[in-house]
Amino acid sequence: MPTVKQARQGSWGSAIMFICLLVFQLVVLLGARTLYAQEVDFSEVEQNWKVCSGCHGVKAEGGRGFPALNYLDEDFIVEALRDYRNGTYRGDMSGIMFVQMGLLKPENFELMAKYIKEISKNE
Repeated sequence: MPTVKQARQGSWGSAIMFICLLVFQLVVLLGARTLYAQEVDFSEVEQNWKVCSGCHGVKAEGGRGFPALNYLDEDFIVEALRDYRNGTYRGDMSGIMFVQMGLLKPENFELMAKYIKEISKNE
């Protein structure tokens, strides 16, 4: 049978462990809330997308003769945008894309890829 001192240490140990777990959960919850609460400002690329959507569809679902973008990874989209900006031929519509890339700033390629993924998941 444990002594009173051992019992007290055990309950204090349990209480401290319980408090530590609560603090840990609070930190995790607040951290997750902060991560998901930060919305991305797409205002720089929304206007560009209005031009893109004429061919690729409002939700990036594609159009007649123009590819859907909604299933592509962000990295693939960024790579394609860079290629078009650099004049790399990627298919029949490359000529159109070469002109369109003149309207989109290279620093916004990643933002555009995120925007495409964002609008395509809100179906």
